[in-house]
Amino acid sequence: MASTLLIHDLIPNCEALGPGRRFVISVQGCSLRCPGCLVPGTHDPKKGREVSVRELAERILEEKDIDGITLIGGEPMEQARPLVELLEIVDQYANLSVFTYTGYTLRYLLEKKNTWQLRLLNASDMVCDGPFVLGKSADDLLWRGSANQRIYVFSESCRKQIENLREQVKMEFRRRGDRLQVMGVVDSGVMQLPLNT
Repeated sequence: MASTLLIHDLIPNCEALGPGRRFVISVQGCSLRCPGCLVPGTHDPKKGREVSVRELAERILEEKDIDGITLIGGEPMEQARPLVELLEIVDQYANLSVFTYTGYTLRYLLEKKNTWQLRLLNASDMVCDGPFVLGKSADDLLWRGSANQRIYVFSESCRKQIENLREQVKMEFRRRGDRLQVMGVVDSGVMQLPLNT
């Protein structure tokens, strides 16, 4: 049986969620449900759509001008196995960095020793860890929703990419039908607003 991922959204070319241009995969389902979460619409696993891992890998590989993949949620660690399978397929054909967001702390994941979650960490060049804490949010936190979250950079290529950033996009706006989608990690989070047309 083909492996599938439960997806909330796919953003093929985003500059607000990691260094460079990124293919963002927003997974559906999160049991952490942090109070004040910026994206509560990603919590319920029954609201997502199933996507074939192989088909998603092909779609990522069709994107020519991306520097990496960003995994956001929902909670990526709750779908670690299909995400690892996806990254292994993509890695055979492209050299893309991986930035993984998780509401779990790195320490917790290392102590828990779940094989697939450890493999997802190992496949990641960067990790933003820790739960979102509403009282610790601020506008000046690069790629983080709250000050308690930490960013770990594991690869030299990502370290250089970050050093060479002249300016980082904090928010992106895209029209999707009759809605305006705001992307980035800011106080208002990733949200959709109705447009008056």
